[in-house]
Amino acid sequence: MDTQKKLQLTEFIRVCNQTDEICHDYAKAHGLSGTAFYMLYSLVDSNVPLTQRELCRKWAYPRQTVNSALKTLKKQGVIELRFSPDNQKSKEIHFTEKGLLIAEEIIAPFIKADSSAFASLSEEECTILLSALQKYNSNLTLELKSVPIRSPAERMHTN
Repeated sequence: MDTQKKLQLTEFIRVCNQTDEICHDYAKAHGLSGTAFYMLYSLVDSNVPLTQRELCRKWAYPRQTVNSALKTLKKQGVIELRFSPDNQKSKEIHFTEKGLLIAEEIIAPFIKADSSAFASLSEEECTILLSALQKYNSNLTLELKSVPIRSPAERMHTN
């Protein structure tokens, strides 16, 4: 890779991390973990109850990560789980009264700011941004498939 591409890759990673940090700092300032924040964001944004499976799929988080965040939110009295009327094996996530207040005072203003920031991009910029990120993610996934995975114990024995 040439020097210019290396610099661009470094800047790309920095910008992605900066975006993630903006979200995590906002969540932390309001007493939420990043994962819990994104779960609440999804619930507010969807306007309908979601299941844990839907949240895992939407955010590409492992089931255990989502489960842990939901347990904490439930313990804090922010959400409650109810069996889905369509599927008694599946539980939907609903806001409690406290959760509705958090949604209104913390999550909704972030969604408004997030939407406004994205709306400041032209249609062409949005298309290029999303297309480029999707292409990058696909290519990174393919490239990483060729990297051998070794356990920490295996690495220690070869050093």
